[in-house]
Amino acid sequence: GLGLEEYRTSREHALAKIGSRPFDINASFSIRLKRTIPDPHATRRVRYRIHVKDGQPSDFFAEGASQQIKSLEDGWAEIEVQAIAPQQPPAAAQQRQPTAQDSAANSLIQSDDDFVVAMAHSRESDTEDPWQLACQLEKFVYQLIEKKDFSQVFASAKEVAQSRQGDCTEHAVLLAALCRARKIPTRVAIGLVYVPRPGAPELAYHMWNEVWIKDGWYPLDATLGRGGIGGCHLKLTDTNLAGSSAFSAFLPVTQVVRRLQIEIVSVE
Repeated sequence: GLGLEEYRTSREHALAKIGSRPFDINASFSIRLKRTIPDPHATRRVRYRIHVKDGQPSDFFAEGASQQIKSLEDGWAEIEVQAIAPQQPPAAAQQRQPTAQDSAANSLIQSDDDFVVAMAHSRESDTEDPWQLACQLEKFVYQLIEKKDFSQVFASAKEVAQSRQGDCTEHAVLLAALCRARKIPTRVAIGLVYVPRPGAPELAYHMWNEVWIKDGWYPLDATLGRGGIGGCHLKLTDTNLAGSSAFSAFLPVTQVVRRLQIEIVSVE
């Protein structure tokens, strides 16, 4: 149903250079903004006005503990994104319980691979708190991936652990694998993130993580290593990357990104 075609080829042919300019997935899926946010990832709350051509924002953007949607007139909606953490849980927000797939290994998140397991347990933690452990693993991945290579489309956690390079998707799959190896249910979130490009800030394609702590899902972003995120991540969907969902989860991004108008209303 995704209109995909598969080809079998050699590794050398698949990795061969096809031009002097590398592919940048972030540049391919981005929306220009008129307003600049000085310290985007330290924000506590950001409100956006969003319009989707020939659609409704609520059909594409997720609603949950950190992100609420309110419909407005003429097909517009207001989305409020707030920073949350177990120490500052959101007001009553019932969340979907983790499934077995949120803790299991799969072809992209090899949390049972010996090398990945050893890496996960190489972080000696002085805490029994799963949130603090997840934050330590987030910072570990941030420091481990030395080469921020945006030419990767989707490497597996094992490949990232060995190569130590990649973009947001590689950070996310590795952090998911390390957390699952330490018995913390983890999924990946897919959406947009504020990028402060000089003179032309934008929202660009992004992937980050959500970990299940006690009674809720809480976001982490290993490309930042800050121990959580602020209000500058707009979530479209989430996935445990098991089976066909590993690729069908990207469908909302491709369907909506070219049809979006987004305005920043307020920042705290």
